Amino acid sequence: MPPAALLRTLPHHEKLFATLAACDVVGVQSWRDRDALLGYFREELAALTDADGSVSMPDGRRFLACALPIGIDTARVAR
Repeated sequence: MPPAALLRTLPHHEKLFATLAACDVVGVQSWRDRDALLGYFREELAALTDADGSVSMPDGRRFLACALPIGIDTARVAR
């Protein structure tokens, strides 16, 4: 996930991330991605974030952002 400054350049970024904030859990691939996401919510949406990935939005909505890396069994997929 790119840093907050780059995420701000996405068209309709406000709507996109407001929609993510409506979820209970938002998972991304890596811890660095999670930290970038938390940075966006802090910088752009005035959210409060904790080290555990919990996010508190100004309207009181809370959700968890976490790293949930995925992988595939490439040998099995190749068969």
